[in-house]
Amino acid sequence: MTARRGRFAVIFTILAVLAVSLPAHGFAQTGTSGTAGQPQAGTALSAPAAAQSAIGQRADAWKLNLDNTLLAIQRDGVTDEELAAARTAAEDIIEQARALASQIEPDVAAIQARLDQLGPAPGENDPPETPDIAERRRAETAALAAADATLKKVRLAIVQAEQVVREVAAERRDRFSRSLLVRNHSILNPSLWIDGLQDVPKVTRGFTLLITDSWAVAVSRMNVESALVIAVAFIVAIVIGVFVRRFMRKFAPPIGEADTEVPRLQKLSRAVLVMVTDGILPVVAIAVVYLALDTSGLLTPRLIEMNRGMFAAVASFSFLFGLARGICAPLRPAWRPINLSDAAAAQTVASVTLIAGVLAVGGYLETANDVLVAPVSVEIVKRALAALLIAALIASALRRLASAWREIPLGEAGQTSLIWQWMHRIIWLSTFAIFAALITGFIALANFLAIQLVLAGAVFAIVWLLLGLIEETVNAVLVPTSRIGSFVASAFGISESGVMQLALVASGLLRILVVICGAVLVMLPWGFDTRQWNQWIQNAFFGFRIGGVTISLSSILGALIVLVIGLVATRAIQSWLANRFLPNTQLDLGLRNSIRTIAGYAGVILAAILSVTYMGLNLENVALLAGALSVGIGFGLQSIVSNFVSGLILLAERPIKEGDWIVVGAEQGNVRKISIRSTEIETFDRATVIVPNSDLITGTVKNWMHSNMMGRVVIPIGVAYGADPETVRDILLDIARGHPNVLAYPEPRVYFMDFGDSSLVFNLFAYIGDVNNSLTVRSDFRFEILKRFREASIEIPFPQRDINLRDIDRLEEAIGGRSRSTEKPAE
Repeated sequence: MTARRGRFAVIFTILAVLAVSLPAHGFAQTGTSGTAGQPQAGTALSAPAAAQSAIGQRADAWKLNLDNTLLAIQRDGVTDEELAAARTAAEDIIEQARALASQIEPDVAAIQARLDQLGPAPGENDPPETPDIAERRRAETAALAAADATLKKVRLAIVQAEQVVREVAAERRDRFSRSLLVRNHSILNPSLWIDGLQDVPKVTRGFTLLITDSWAVAVSRMNVESALVIAVAFIVAIVIGVFVRRFMRKFAPPIGEADTEVPRLQKLSRAVLVMVTDGILPVVAIAVVYLALDTSGLLTPRLIEMNRGMFAAVASFSFLFGLARGICAPLRPAWRPINLSDAAAAQTVASVTLIAGVLAVGGYLETANDVLVAPVSVEIVKRALAALLIAALIASALRRLASAWREIPLGEAGQTSLIWQWMHRIIWLSTFAIFAALITGFIALANFLAIQLVLAGAVFAIVWLLLGLIEETVNAVLVPTSRIGSFVASAFGISESGVMQLALVASGLLRILVVICGAVLVMLPWGFDTRQWNQWIQNAFFGFRIGGVTISLSSILGALIVLVIGLVATRAIQSWLANRFLPNTQLDLGLRNSIRTIAGYAGVILAAILSVTYMGLNLENVALLAGALSVGIGFGLQSIVSNFVSGLILLAERPIKEGDWIVVGAEQGNVRKISIRSTEIETFDRATVIVPNSDLITGTVKNWMHSNMMGRVVIPIGVAYGADPETVRDILLDIARGHPNVLAYPEPRVYFMDFGDSSLVFNLFAYIGDVNNSLTVRSDFRFEILKRFREASIEIPFPQRDINLRDIDRLEEAIGGRSRSTEKPAE
């Protein structure tokens, strides 16, 4: 009973802490010198024989102790205190053994490295080694065997201690399950109530005697110092419960509607404020008085236990009351974070208050029954009555709020009606299960389900409130338009979309952490021990072994941090090269882009190597993995490797560079980006063509801008045979020389190419400084040629074709005869 009361008190205390703010430290653990996976500084290359022997003897003692512990926890009649002591001892052994293992592992690795340097022993046909080398080999082999044997003993102790921890956890869960499945009389059986009520006067007399005796003892122990402590505690409690609460309530909005729509962040913030003032500050005030009475020495041990139960009862009632008032916000519809009417909000607060009262009274009566050693019948009646009242109040509240929450119970939180429908069904099923357990006589199970249903509802409300606060706060702080968002964007060179992505990642991580904390709180009463969760988290963070590999979340996080720092530094160096250093050199644009790209790839590779090294991975294993991957490369990754190597060749040799006008097959355009696998070409239609780098290296590529930007323009033109060729030549040369984009050297030329079928064919050749202007120059030439030829009456002929028809005479006769036959005779 005491363990359950302490567990529920811990749960409500944790809920109160969560209501104020998010956990600042999360699951951080304080590292010790014996953390697994962290070699100890100053360890010798091999431990002395005396130290190895002492560690081995210590491991043997652990084994004997753990063997006895396993036998002890399997016997009948072992108490919960004995199980807790066994678990604590096993966990201490695990911690000490891991510390010793972390000291021995570097010694074993060092000895093995020295033996590897000595190489294998010579065979029968090999020349013998020198005596000193043979002696050194024997000594190192013996040292390795001793150190390895000691390490195995220590690891065996760790495994055996972990088995003890699992056995204790399994035994406690089994006891918890058996305690819930104890069957008593049904609540429909009058004997249940009669037996319990008959013993109530005995409990009342015991409680009266306890108070009378405790008061007499307190009066006899009273002195000035204890009276002063209690008086100061009451004054502090009044200050916290009245004046501090009144001051904080000033920040809450007044009763009535708001003039404008209230942002959701302000609604959630007010809910937290009301929860603190109405739910947490009273608990803090009462805690001050409780601690003063507990440390004053005036109370007897039994009254101290009663005092502890009273504090747990008041804390649970106050917290649930403040939580309901904060979320439902009665008489303040504009500040209400959930979609409820005023009547529904008032009904919800009233129902939660009654449920909290029943829960608090039931918890305190359970403590009183334990202290007074009340008959079991009284405890059974108390549990049955508490479970019945809680289930009835929950059913009544669900029935009255069904219409109000039919659509979206948490509309402003983005909850869908489907989620509310499933929650509604789960709560109804749990309520029916409580009634069914009470009717069938499983009173303990019904009482547990009722308390767990209230606890789960409180945890859900807290988690929902924190999730909303996280979402709204992160969105308000890390938006690109906010001050912090602008600072992050400018400081780290992140775009607006990058800042939004960072906000989403941060919000997601915090939300996952809150959900995990809520799940832990809900699962605690189901037989899960906080130490077990602690051990799991510690193992996950500081390392756990799978076979011969140690996986450490802390090392992985550290490696990720190193990788991120390396990538950020690489981006900074690339930016400095592209914007500051390279523009002040005489290098061309293509070579600058190649240097910047190669620096980026080198930085990424270096950052990856540093992060892998930080995790403690052996690069020889990475080399073996690369060797294994080479087999796959030989079968299916040839094209990827070919493109990768071709990309390096493109960056180093630079047959093409960014901005070049190239022609690849049927596609042509400007090179926009050369990456390690492919090259992006933007066509003149503004389409993007992705060309594998191997096609650019092994195929035929026309580059208009490989060595320089100069290009040649060719205009073929035909004139009539009656035109003067010399006049045509002069006009064409005059047009070319007069264009501003045409170079004077090489000078334009006109060539008489051929006597065509219907024209004299000339070609105009002109050179321009920028080949990108070739299309414009060709168009200008053609406009000017047509204009000047018309002014000079020079005809540009088009092809003439004569059609010869055979048997034209017979065709004419046939046409004439048909026309005569169709004429009508005159009347």
